[in-house]
Amino acid sequence: MGIEHLDSSCLPVPLQTTKKEVELVCFGTVPEISAKCTRPGSHEIPSTLQVQLQSSDRFETRDLPGFSGHIPSKYGQMIQGLLNDESLQLEVSCIVESEPAGRHQPRAFARVPCVLEMTVYGPIEIFDEIGSWFEEYDVFLQDPQLCHLDVKYCNPHRLSSADLDSCPMVSEVIARRPGLVHLQAIEQRPDLLDILDSSLDLEEAPQPRAIRTTLKRHQRQALTFMLRREEERPFETGRPNIWEAIYTDEKQSFFNMVSNTDQSEEPRQFYGGIISDPMGFGKTLTMIALTATDLESVGYSTPHTIDDEDGIRDVAATLVIVPPPLLDTWEEQLSQHVHDKQLRFYRHHGKSRLARPEDAGQFHAVLTTYHTVSAERKAREAASQSPLFSVRWRRIILDEAHFVRNGNSLIAKAVFALRGASRWAVTGTPIQNRLSDLAALVRFIRADPYDDPKRFDSEISRLWKSGEDAKAVMRLKRLAACLLLRRARGTICLPPRQDLRCPVEFSRGERILYDELRDKAIARLDEALEQDSELAMSGVYVNVLQQIESLRLFCNLGAVWLST
Repeated sequence: MGIEHLDSSCLPVPLQTTKKEVELVCFGTVPEISAKCTRPGSHEIPSTLQVQLQSSDRFETRDLPGFSGHIPSKYGQMIQGLLNDESLQLEVSCIVESEPAGRHQPRAFARVPCVLEMTVYGPIEIFDEIGSWFEEYDVFLQDPQLCHLDVKYCNPHRLSSADLDSCPMVSEVIARRPGLVHLQAIEQRPDLLDILDSSLDLEEAPQPRAIRTTLKRHQRQALTFMLRREEERPFETGRPNIWEAIYTDEKQSFFNMVSNTDQSEEPRQFYGGIISDPMGFGKTLTMIALTATDLESVGYSTPHTIDDEDGIRDVAATLVIVPPPLLDTWEEQLSQHVHDKQLRFYRHHGKSRLARPEDAGQFHAVLTTYHTVSAERKAREAASQSPLFSVRWRRIILDEAHFVRNGNSLIAKAVFALRGASRWAVTGTPIQNRLSDLAALVRFIRADPYDDPKRFDSEISRLWKSGEDAKAVMRLKRLAACLLLRRARGTICLPPRQDLRCPVEFSRGERILYDELRDKAIARLDEALEQDSELAMSGVYVNVLQQIESLRLFCNLGAVWLST
């Protein structure tokens, strides 16, 4: 069933010659697989061409001699799984990046970025299986852009595909593609995270000798903030701190600068904090620079000893935990920004894992993923032998730290259980939906007393819920000043952000159904306003919120939502 030459027209499905007739369908397209291709300089290359996968990491085309491409390893397992299934047919388009302006003669066999779009055809019998399989890789199939075979389009990730008999032909989907859409600019609104912005004019730390790339001013200031946060800090130093020591002739007490309360027991010190600069500030390079400062420390060892962790092996390495797609990014950034062989790093993931706890001490940085940490802790019998849990790391860095915003998840609990002298949570969105998102990060860095979720809730979150907004904001700002660094976008020269609205019109039938739902919601709201008793009113309000949610779901899913 392989097809050597394709154009934009559809080809009829060839007759099945197998013993049992199998209905072939189109499951959809895997979009935007980033890749690189070797572009022969002496040939004109169309912006889009059909290619064939030679393996999970390489592709070629029969139509252009010398043209080939490489696919990053992060897609390897997914693509290999597709290639191993002989019942699937993969049609791959390669969209080649255009030549930069001003370049007249393309360099012979130049490597240029490109994007692959892979359309998947297969037997209808594996409809449910292939949908679940792609979801494991966090991939959701999109509508096809080209019609390779005129078969039914049955996308397991579209609600409209639930009724297989009503699935359209691929040619119909292509014909129904919308025309040009006029986007509307959306006015910028204040961001809740603006209340966390830092106004500190920090000194610039020296450039670490191991870092090849010259750090910008805001990155060197961030380095100063982090180095200070990793130092031993007596409670009376004058720097922003949750606690201040108060001495009298009779006793010593400790004053909580956030809640204005005191206690006699000495609070636990914590080292690290939250780096929450917006996108574009180069946070990854800054964290690499922090790791590189260890090479310039006398003795290069873990700086703090925590009493309740005696007997645990200290290693002078930084553990970096990232989502799986960022493993390659961190390795590329380390190779790009660090002088050769100055900073040794190791990928602890998949089959390439540290065999023994003592092996961690051979590297300056160990890269792993949230899921790897969770899996190694879940295997309780082996957790004591896991290099991740058997040592106390010089430093633990969480990239995209909002992954642990649900403090009760298995991933979050595993990450919280790791031992580290210093802890850093790196995320541009420390608060995504609710204040408990920030509470989880504070819990990770062990900022006493607010690493206790109940204490964070009673002294900060509950104020917000009870309407004491001004008091809640004041306490949140005091806490953020002690442990969080977030600069306004205007701190550096970034292109202005532009938000656009894409208007989508209802069909005539959808408009009728939506109006019915809207009238129902209005009727429920009028009913709520007429209620006298508080108890009756609260029940009606819940119903009103459900009606409003129905309107939102209808806007997202259309008439299909009514049948679910």
